[in-house]
Amino acid sequence: MTCPGRWIRPAVRVLAALGLLMSSSARAEWPSSSTFNVAICTAPGFQNAPRLVTDGAGGALVLWLDQRDGVQSDLYASRVLADGTLAPGWPAQGRAICLAPGNITQVQVRADGSGGALIAWSDFRSGAGSDIYAHHLLADGSLDPLWPVDGLLVCAADSSQFLSSLLLDGTGGMVLAWADLRSRSSRDVYLQHVLAPGVVDPSWPACGLAVSTGAGDQTGAQLVASGSDGVLVVWSDARSGSADIVAHRVLTSGALDPTWPAGGRLVCSATGDQFTPALASDDSGGALVAWQDFRSGTADVYTSRVLSNGSPDAGWPADGLGLCTAAGEQSFIQLVETAPGEAIAVWRDMRGAHRDIYAARLLVMGADPAWPANGRGVCLELGDQTSPVAAADGLGGAILAWQDNRIGAGSADVYAHRVQADGTLDPLWPVGGRPVGAAGGSQQGTSVLADGAGGAILAWHDGRSGATDIYAQRVQPNGLLGGTVVSVEPSAALAFALRGVQPNPARSGALRVDFSLAVTGEVSLELVDVAGRRLAGLALGTLAPGRHTATIRPVRRLPAGIAFLRLRQGPATLRQRVVLLD
Repeated sequence: MTCPGRWIRPAVRVLAALGLLMSSSARAEWPSSSTFNVAICTAPGFQNAPRLVTDGAGGALVLWLDQRDGVQSDLYASRVLADGTLAPGWPAQGRAICLAPGNITQVQVRADGSGGALIAWSDFRSGAGSDIYAHHLLADGSLDPLWPVDGLLVCAADSSQFLSSLLLDGTGGMVLAWADLRSRSSRDVYLQHVLAPGVVDPSWPACGLAVSTGAGDQTGAQLVASGSDGVLVVWSDARSGSADIVAHRVLTSGALDPTWPAGGRLVCSATGDQFTPALASDDSGGALVAWQDFRSGTADVYTSRVLSNGSPDAGWPADGLGLCTAAGEQSFIQLVETAPGEAIAVWRDMRGAHRDIYAARLLVMGADPAWPANGRGVCLELGDQTSPVAAADGLGGAILAWQDNRIGAGSADVYAHRVQADGTLDPLWPVGGRPVGAAGGSQQGTSVLADGAGGAILAWHDGRSGATDIYAQRVQPNGLLGGTVVSVEPSAALAFALRGVQPNPARSGALRVDFSLAVTGEVSLELVDVAGRRLAGLALGTLAPGRHTATIRPVRRLPAGIAFLRLRQGPATLRQRVVLLD
């Protein structure tokens, strides 16, 4: 089927084709212009809703919904290499992952750790509502032959199932969460475990484990790992008549954790509704949780911590901490893990005359006090800035991207900015953010991925041709576009992370510190007491990316109590509590 408008702008179509040619190995670097980007797919029809995961070598797998047949949304994928070229051996306009009849929606994808991806989605092929399907895409662009053609059927219970979250199980499989309408009276929360060979785990219930089937809708379920034997699931639950935030722990054996309260732990039951939870690991088997909260009558950002044992964290307010309670509505909340036990929350904010982008940093003890109260304004330009997404920068901060309407006339562009671990905006980047995709037409539906070298790769659906195609662009750590070949080996694509302090508890003496770096820079260690007084320090000089070990030795006997080991690299700081014994 010929798409209307596809031939209205032939010059643009020629430029898009030229973009594909210039993505060849002859160029060997990403474009440096926001109006000339890498064309991932310019097939006939409409392509939209791109998703990105790492290929483990500085590039990305790009997945999207595709209507090139003019009838339905199918699922396609391609791979862009670290230098901005399209991977050889893949089909020119993408690999078809599922072409079964009916539309595909609510795609979730995670890198499989071997250059490929595990994928799941809601699928309408049955004609009687949506079911849950999954597939495995290999690094070479082929589909895993162990899996069924067009995907594995995970759940086909009565009525519809709507996928909400995908979590890797650490052994090549995945755990899926969805909202389920099999009761036909309300949406319930179900989970299922899919094994690496492409089969549903036979030890789990055949049509999924029922986590919450109470009155009212249970929606927005999100997953995070909880130790080696479980996962945490957090959702919005209307069993009380208004929507609350509830959590439960599910064992890898396919049963609810019996040590948790029946029906799950109430994380927030404040007045008004609480919706759309977002999760990040607390690095102790629990989770940091953020959500949209209407207790004040308008939407604010609240957050809390869920412990792995199901008990509330006594250090947090009972119904959550107000991370942003500014005037106006805060929405589209996301959390991105920036280091073990730390995360940055991003959201769309209407405290001013327009929709803007804000961010704040979360620690296991609460909001980072070094950041501005009610969040850091990342972009406060004229016009609306919406649909924020974020990726960790490897230094405790994050690169944020969003849809930007500052130029008006109904034309949206893709912009990005970097917020540092200390809550400041990177001064190397333009005030208000860097335009990344700003060609003719609108650029929307942005996805962002850390490239392993301090920068990020962005993808979006792009209206420069008159329809919508998939384009991508790399932004460097300094805010410039393009650059030379990224050259990131899988073993070097590490996070800025404090991986352990030994011994702990400790008596006076040497402490062994294991940590990793994502980028080259000067590094120091410091041991401080609860009042912030320095007990010991060690300057390590300039270290390269990778894993490192150092020993810090206090010069005097330390008093018993609680201390904190700090790892610093530039503005980024990580902390770990150390118990000191007599």
